[in-house]
Amino acid sequence: MEIRIQPSEYFMSDPFTISVPYTETLENTFYTITLTLNNYQVKEMNLFYKGRKLGPMNAKLNTFGLSDGETVELRKASSSCCVLI
Repeated sequence: MEIRIQPSEYFMSDPFTISVPYTETLENTFYTITLTLNNYQVKEMNLFYKGRKLGPMNAKLNTFGLSDGETVELRKASSSCCVLI
């Protein structure tokens, strides 16, 4: 299936399309995205579909209700860090 990727401003990229099987994992889909956005790592990315963050990483795309040609948003992953006092 083809999925249109709409990157946030953080990724400094125009929208693009990837082709992946319906049964592909979310993790492998992120690696496919890095073929286009090769200056970024998977850990910097989150995908959102209809306002909901997609996950877990081992879930198959067909579990999210995506259809061929749909658009997902690519957003910067929030960093999780601790502040030590």
